[in-house]
Parts: sequence; C-alpha cells; structure tokens
Amino acid sequence: SPTDERSLRLREVTRADIHPSLSFSRAADLSAHVSSERIVATGVGLDGTLVMLLENEHHEDRADPGPRVSKALFVLPRGEVKSIELPLDTPLRGPVPQPMEGGGLLIVEARRLGDHENAWVFDAEGRLIRRFAAGDGVMHALVDSAGQVWIGYFDEGTVGGDPLSAAGLNRFDVGTGQRSWTFPMGTRHPRIFDCYALNAAGSEAWAYYLDDGFSLIQVRHDGRIERWETNVSGASGQISVPMLSGSG
Repeated sequence: SPTDERSLRLREVTRADIHPSLSFSRAADLSAHVSSERIVATGVGLDGTLVMLLENEHHEDRADPGPRVSKALFVLPRGEVKSIELPLDTPLRGPVPQPMEGGGLLIVEARRLGDHENAWVFDAEGRLIRRFAAGDGVMHALVDSAGQVWIGYFDEGTVGGDPLSAAGLNRFDVGTGQRSWTFPMGTRHPRIFDCYALNAAGSEAWAYYLDDGFSLIQVRHDGRIERWETNVSGASGQISVPMLSGSG
C-alpha cells in the first residue's frame, strides 16, 4: 500500500549512511568582529545565513535570568559578515534567534512569564519594530520562505499552563505577530508532548516529537498534516528530505 511504501522509505532513510565522511572549511573570520563579547545564542536561516547574539562582558550579571544581548552578528552564505547593534536593556530568557529576509532579525525567548511578549522583531538597522507573545517553553524557532515562523515547544511549554504553547507546534505571521496555524489537538494525530526536532523546507515544516512514542510529521503551508511513526528515539535534529513526502 502507499502507506507501507512511505514507511519503508522512511526506514531506509533513517538507517542510511548519508554522509560517510564530512569535510569542513572556514566560512568566515570573526576575529575583527568578536573581541570581549560573549556568544550567547546562534541560529541558521533557510538560506544558510548564520546569526549569533553577543553580550558585552560588562553586561554579565549572575542575578539576571538571562543574557543582555547588545549585538547580532550575521555570517552570510558567501562569508560576508555584518553586525547590528540591538537596543535591548533587559535580559532575555533563553534567546532563540533567526535571520529574516532583508537583513532583519527575530529573537524568541524560550521562557514566557504571565502575559510577557517574548518574540522580538528587528529591522536590518537593529530597530525594534514589533513584539508579540509566542508561548512558553520554546525549543525551536524557524522562519520559512513565506515569512512565517514555526515554533516547537518542550514539555514545560506543552503542559505548563500557557495556552499559546499547549499544542506543541505553532506558526506565527512575523509581520503581524498573529498565530496563523496551530497543531490540532484531539484529532487522529497523537498530541505533541515534547517537540524534539524541527526543520523548515520552503513554506512547510517537519517536526519530530514525543507522544506515546516518537512521530515525524510534515505540515504543509495549507495546514495539512502527514504523519509517520518512527523507531528512532530521542533525536535532536533532522534534515528535511523531499522523498519522504506522502500524498497529503
């Protein structure tokens, strides 16, 4: 059957030795851009742009609940490096950064207390243009090709009482801060207890999560879900492979 064939392909890919050897080369020299600062968080966009959040040493305070980010450093796919100063005067609780199209930046704090707006959107000059609430227990945040951010949550978010993160996986419109899709709880798909891994490909997302076992899902831009059970336990990352796509 088509389902059995898709399951077979999934098993083949999870067992395959995709890269028997890896070689590494320097992407950029950061010595002129990082001196006394401390790198506190990193993120990679769909086009391969790397973003790093930096904290000045004199900002470090053991009493703070998180780092006081002062600068973002971008390493573009061809090795060009740019930086922007950030107008932040408050500590961030577990920042998760993502580069955006046009040179902008999204930072989502992992923890949200009360009605705190824990998503920060900056333009290419480092100006804060928007904040919105993204839920508690943020484990992953990925901006897709349509300018939407997919957010996956760990267990303290899904069972901690914050209604925004209870579903385990959301999509927000970065331009408005409004939630545009949420994982449907109480349907034929097992609920997400902990989103272990998340990836975006184009305008769709792939999530690997814990329920009674482990599942892998593909969420298309229109919200349709395809799900596979997997015997891979406790993975922390995944690569989106087009051949896994089912019939919808």
